[in-house]
This record gives sequence, C-alpha cells and structure tokens, in this order.
Amino acid sequence: MQRPTANIEWKDGIPYHKDFDDIYFNANDGLAETEYVFIEANRLKERLRNATNDQDTLRVCETGFGSGLNFIACYALWRSLPEPKKRLEFSSIEGFPLSISDLKLASKIWPELGFEYKELLNQYPSPITGFHYLEFESGRVSLKLFFEELNNALDKYQFFSDVWFLDGFAPSKNEEMWNSKLFDHMALYSNHQTTVSTFTAAGFVRRNLIDAGFIVSKISGFKQKREMITASRHLESTTKTQALPDQAWHISENSSPNIKHGHVLVIGAGIAGLTTAITLARKGFKATIIEKQEGPLQGASGQKQLIMYGKFPQQYTPEARLLIQAQLYAQTFFSREQLSSGNRFWHTCGVVHLAWNEKERAKQQNVVDRFELPETFMYQADANKLKGLSGLDIQDSGLVFPQAGWLDTEAFSKHVLEHDNIELINKREYTHQDWESDALLNSMNADATIICNAVSYQDLDINYPLPIKPLRGQTTQLSSKSFATPKTVLCGEGYLCPTLHGELHIGASYDLNNSEPFESREDDHANIEKLVTWLKGWSDQATLNEQVSGRHAGIRTTSNDYTPIVGKLPRTSAMNKQYSFLTKNAKQETIQGRYYDHTYLNLAYGSKGLTYSPLSARLLVDTISSSSIGLPHEQAKQLSPARFLIKSLKKGHFYSTN
Repeated sequence: MQRPTANIEWKDGIPYHKDFDDIYFNANDGLAETEYVFIEANRLKERLRNATNDQDTLRVCETGFGSGLNFIACYALWRSLPEPKKRLEFSSIEGFPLSISDLKLASKIWPELGFEYKELLNQYPSPITGFHYLEFESGRVSLKLFFEELNNALDKYQFFSDVWFLDGFAPSKNEEMWNSKLFDHMALYSNHQTTVSTFTAAGFVRRNLIDAGFIVSKISGFKQKREMITASRHLESTTKTQALPDQAWHISENSSPNIKHGHVLVIGAGIAGLTTAITLARKGFKATIIEKQEGPLQGASGQKQLIMYGKFPQQYTPEARLLIQAQLYAQTFFSREQLSSGNRFWHTCGVVHLAWNEKERAKQQNVVDRFELPETFMYQADANKLKGLSGLDIQDSGLVFPQAGWLDTEAFSKHVLEHDNIELINKREYTHQDWESDALLNSMNADATIICNAVSYQDLDINYPLPIKPLRGQTTQLSSKSFATPKTVLCGEGYLCPTLHGELHIGASYDLNNSEPFESREDDHANIEKLVTWLKGWSDQATLNEQVSGRHAGIRTTSNDYTPIVGKLPRTSAMNKQYSFLTKNAKQETIQGRYYDHTYLNLAYGSKGLTYSPLSARLLVDTISSSSIGLPHEQAKQLSPARFLIKSLKKGHFYSTN
C-alpha cells in the first residue's frame, strides 16, 4: 500500500509538519544539533574506528527519519574516518516519509553534505509501506528504511541495535512515538554496550529507559536547551520478552550466531546461490559456493534470460504483501548490482502483464482498485500506451511494472564470481555426511551453510522432510530476424522477452509428471501455441515454428503452498516436543523455536527465483549477522521452513521424519 507523505509546509526555508505542529530542524543549527545530540553523545567517531574484521558493524536505529539529516551526518562522519573502520548499518522508522521533492529542498540547506544527500536521493524509495534497503560505499554503509507507523513497525520487525537515536517529534506533539512498546523493544534487541540519546529530558522517557534496563544520565542540552537524556545498557539488566510476537516459533532461541571466521558455505550455484553469495560478500563475508556440476547455472536457472515475474492475487493478502516486498527489493537489488559492474546483465525495460481476455481484465482491475500502489511500481495502461512502450501492435490493455525487467544470467554469473570474497568450487557434491558431521564446515573454517540446491535436497537425507516437488519446464528460442522485437517483457499465458544475441525467448512449459530435464520439440509447439493465443496479431503459429533456434529444459522445485522455503533448519524432534501442546490447542502462544545453529535453507522458488531470491538472501544474511530484519514476522513465517511442522502440529499430528 502507498503511504501518505508528510504534510509539509515550508516556513522561512524550514520544513514544518502541519499535522504535528512542529519543525523538523532548525535551519541555522540543525546539523550542529544532530552532531551534539546524537553523534557526540553516542561517541560514534570513537566507536566506528578500529574494525577487527570486515564484518564488524555499528548498528544504529532511529525513530523518525524525517529529512534524513541524522543518517546523512553519520554517513559523512563515516566517510571522514580513516581505515580500518567499521561498517555502518542505519535503520530508521518513518510513518510519514517526505516526498522526493521535499527531501530535495531539505538537502539544499546543507551544501557541505551535498555528496551524501545526492547518494540518498539517487536511491530514495517510493512511499510504499514496508522495508526499503539502500546501500552505499559497496555495501559498507547501508540504510534500512521502514515506512511504517512506529507501533506497527515495532510489532512487525526486529530492530537489533548498538545505538538508539530517539528523534521523533517532541513527546507533547506526538505521544505515540514515546510509549512503553518502544522501550520494551529496545530492551529486547539491545546488547550490553548499547547506548541511547535523545533531545528530550521528559521524566517518563527517563523512567521508561530505566525500566528497560538502561542507566540514564541527564546532560546539558544543545545551546539554550537546559537538559537532554543519554543512556547506556545495564550489564545485569533482564531482557524483556514481552516485545516478542505472540507466535514466535519462526525466531531461533539462539538468535546470536557465533561468527568466528566470517565465512559461509553456499550449496548450489543457481540464481538462489548466486544472489546469496553476492549478498554475503557485500556484507563482508567470504562466500564459498559448492556446486556439483561443472559450473554455475546448470539447472533451471540456466536459461539465458530470467524475467521478474509474479502474478498478484486479487486480494491484498499476506501472499500479495510478500510478493510486493520481494519485487520492490529485487528491482533495487539488481539495479544496484548493475551500477557496480562493467558487465551489462540487468535490463530495466519494464514488464507488461497483458489483459488478454475478459477474466484477466477483471483480475487486473481488482489489483489496481485494492492495492493502492504508486505508479512508480505499477500502473494500468491502455493498448495505445502499450504500443509505444513495447514497440509492438498491442491489442489489449495491461499492467505495467516500469522498474522490473530481465536478467542475462550468464553475465550476472560472471559479475558475481568476479567478487574478491566469492569462490566457486565445481564438481563437488555436498553430501549427508558433510551436513551431519559438519566436516566440510569445519575443514573450511566456515561459520554457516546455506543450502540452495532444492532439486537434490531430498538426497541429502536431512531429518527434516520438505513437501517440495520437482516440475520440468522448457523455454523456446526463436531467431529474431523475422519478427518485430519487443522493447519490454510481455506476459500473458507465458512470456516473450526482448532480443538477446539475435534470439527471442518465450516460455515456459510446466510438466508436473516429469522430473528429468529432457528437451522436447512438443514443448516448443505448446509454447508457441500459447503465445499466439495471448499475444494477438504478432505472428502466426506456422511462422514461429519455422524460426525455432533452440530450447532449454530444466527442473524447478516448488513447495506444496507455492512459497519459497527460507530460514534456519528446524530440529524436528526438539520442535515436535517443544510445541506438542499445539496438537491440543492450536492457538496457544509459542516461544522461540529450536533450530540448527549453522544450517539455513533457501529453496523452492518455482518460476519466481528472480523475484524472490534477493529478498530471501537479505533475510538470511541479516539473520546470520544479527542485523535488523527487513521482513515482518508475518512474512518471515510465510517463508520459514518450520511452517510445515507448525501446520502439522496444529492439525493434531507430529511432524514425521519418514
């Protein structure tokens, strides 16, 4: 859903929020106040220095992003410091984000911060509810924006932090940003070295911080302000668990992984393995990809073009919210990776879903009416508009996703494997013995294993069975010389991609009855027959059959609920016992679950690997590194491998290992 932007009025060059009757900053002293209240009070200059390893990170969490001044000041400080220095991870919760035009106006007030503001403006997201990830300095500085009202964000997400900036509007103007829920959350997700600062000296803020286990001090406020509050975590304070969700089974009871080596094994070199490896590398980890074939992209991900494809349900369901979040993240992920590479692999040409029959037109209208998304993400276009976008004589209306596109898989693979932190080991099969004994993990001095080879998961004989099924799919290649070629990806009952190396790719067939990746001329005919049905008037079936120049068949896997499987590997017997009460009372609260410390799964994407794999990789890497988790509890549960065990118990059956 689209969030309302801040109701701003500019008074004498200062943004004033009309709803909260307060200014964002003082134009003359705003930067100096930020440096005094937040940067100096939390000793950020000292704490960012002297990193002990490449994963060493200072995590800052802020309530109220506003004009972004606090983040920009921290970013400028980070850039000014000599090496070695820690990474900076900055998370900020904002219920009413500034519009891009207001942010541009705010940025002009401090020309000395022009570089940092330009970097922010280049990535500043559309006001869509949820998580937005921005990355700077090759991943060494990151900004996680949560466009949610504060109380909703605290219910939905986990904010791990070493530093808290409490910077909402004054308590007298916006009481909801200063309630006990915030301080309970701080108690749960802060460590023994966490510090806090805020401009206010209100008594109830001080008392809530004390109750949350912080040692509170009052110091002189900025300039004419008499006092402000700083705080540090009490070493012997008790963690408050009331900030956990009622159903916490998707969270590991051991939420602090022991990272000794900064090295993770990635099993499988398909699209899931590659996106996981580059996400790890950007976080400072060494990633070793173990691939049993002769090279990367040997399975279903091996087709030459992958498209960002996802059909939205007609209702704004949890599945729809997850898909929106995944596509938003994937679009920015591939665009960001492309900027860092000399190889062209990501093509932001737009993806058009044609309303090629009456049923599809009705579905698309429901999506437009119910989802309330900005046009930067999705908009409806008539046939005439689509003719201009696609370059073809389109006869139907459709939905346009302007920031989506397609991936040149071979070029992307080359980009990933060129990273200094990534190693590929070919022709090495990961076995049950490797997993059960941790032999490979220990011999390679690695901290964790992420299993991304869904097709062979069952062969590993891991004692957590997954309801996944293989399905064979085939794409067809056409010589492009005889056809008008599209400028965008076109989707209907299948898809047609823009040309690559003189070929057009169409697809894809789905065969649930075969699990062998054989190539079939019959599937070419089927792909072509569907294409001429939904892409009316482009060509005829006979001509298309004559221009077939190749094909690619592969085995995809999907789960029984058609959602990827991403997260820590559950301990089957331990969790059956831990949650046995669910067999009698399915609604009873659950505490954190029992999972293997070092094994993670990233599987079962079906045809949506390009859309889901970047966000899934982000979830796993943030979990491993104890960073703020960018997925709401609702979506983490949708992806969690433990969902199958929980569903089984709620139906009255222990989850079977047979």
